[in-house]
Amino acid sequence: MTLSLSQIKEPSPMKTASGDREAMKKQRTEDSKMVKVTYINTKGSKLPFELPYCMWDGDPILTYKFLPDNDYDIPKGLVDLVNKKRIRKQSGLLDKSGKELMQDSMEPYEHRFVAAGM
Repeated sequence: MTLSLSQIKEPSPMKTASGDREAMKKQRTEDSKMVKVTYINTKGSKLPFELPYCMWDGDPILTYKFLPDNDYDIPKGLVDLVNKKRIRKQSGLLDKSGKELMQDSMEPYEHRFVAAGM
């Protein structure tokens, strides 16, 4: 299902945390640009990656399903969202003196989008 910006209602009139309505419109336009990408599962799984996506107020909730090593035309906002998503791994274990046994770390990326043809 493909929607154009004319089919989606305007953003709410409230100001954004980082600026004004014009900046929000510009970001929305940027996020809506369609880009051709290849989906990669870095852990080698061949299972599909299913993700609901709704970036802006008033946008419909769309569910995307990606299979590894296939090309897709998707919104740039979705690419940015997936490529920035990392999971924090917390040790939570303490010794008797209250010191951490292991340091917290970030898990490597599991899902990545790269420009198609790269």
